[in-house]
Amino acid sequence: MSAITTEVLQTIAFEAALQYHPPDEIELRYNLPTGTFEQMLDEPRFSAMVAAARREIDETGAQTRLVAKRLTAQLVPEIARIVSDPRAAHRDRIDAFKALATVAGVNKDEANTGNAFAIQINLNQ
Repeated sequence: MSAITTEVLQTIAFEAALQYHPPDEIELRYNLPTGTFEQMLDEPRFSAMVAAARREIDETGAQTRLVAKRLTAQLVPEIARIVSDPRAAHRDRIDAFKALATVAGVNKDEANTGNAFAIQINLNQ
């Protein structure tokens, strides 16, 4: 484990804490020999790093957002199917289109252009 930089070690600890990727994928991603990840988990220093990352994840809600993004990505094809299905109810197609546009970020920039204005009318009686 001494050949791995502290920064990479912290990244691997964070990924271990997320529990998003299986050990074999983590080993492939970081070019670790097979079984190295399991050995790392047995080391007290690395276990402490994983525990610290887990606390950070719990405090920030990072795992919840990650899971939501994963589920959203899996549902996009189904939403697109509803949008393009002429047999689907109009309301369902419109709702699916809105959901798809939200996921894609369509009109996000237009909504925040700052071109809005406000009018204030004061009536003195």
